[in-house]
Amino acid sequence: MKNITNITSYSWTRYRALRIALVFACIFMSKTIQAQEADCHDFRTGSFYIPPSDELPISYRVIRTTTEQIETIIGSPKGLVKEINQKPQYGILQWIDACSYLISFDASKGTLSETQLMINENNGVLIELLHREEDCFTFKSTFVKGDQNISFLGKQCKEK
Repeated sequence: MKNITNITSYSWTRYRALRIALVFACIFMSKTIQAQEADCHDFRTGSFYIPPSDELPISYRVIRTTTEQIETIIGSPKGLVKEINQKPQYGILQWIDACSYLISFDASKGTLSETQLMINENNGVLIELLHREEDCFTFKSTFVKGDQNISFLGKQCKEK
């Protein structure tokens, strides 16, 4: 009988320690999420610059409100982008949470390309703001093409 009491006492002490650790983990995660949401808030609206990368050698200027976005190509290797795609592209935003949104192309602002139509038919492009580095945010862009999810990483920087 004495051994059962020791086991029960040990289990109860261990249970309390795990419970306290879980509470602290939840508080830490909550503070981390709140800090990230505060960082993302600075990138919800405004003017931004997307520099070229290895995956996408095109630079963009982005002007974003809470519901719309205008992207303009400001630099690309010669011959990479067709002339029709060099016009401003208008997007409609649907925010999912503080750090991610869906963007689809706005057909009311002009004729859409086949690629833009395909993206719209597949619920747009998911943009996730991943982490901040001073005035820039690394983002992940994901869209569906056929039966594939296509993703790439990029960087958005606040224009000064």
